Amino acid sequence: MIKAIVTDVRPHQPKKCAGCVWGRWDGIKQYCSRVNCIKRMKAEKK
Repeated sequence: MIKAIVTDVRPHQPKKCAGCVWGRWDGIKQYCSRVNCIKRMKAEKK
């Protein structure tokens, strides 16, 4: 008997983008109006 492996393949918002005001999550894809990630730039300055 062959057992199937079930995985969750639904789209999800990237963790780094959650809560960012510059982008939006439409349920399928993350859209961002910035070329460079503001959260990443702030983290690099610290």
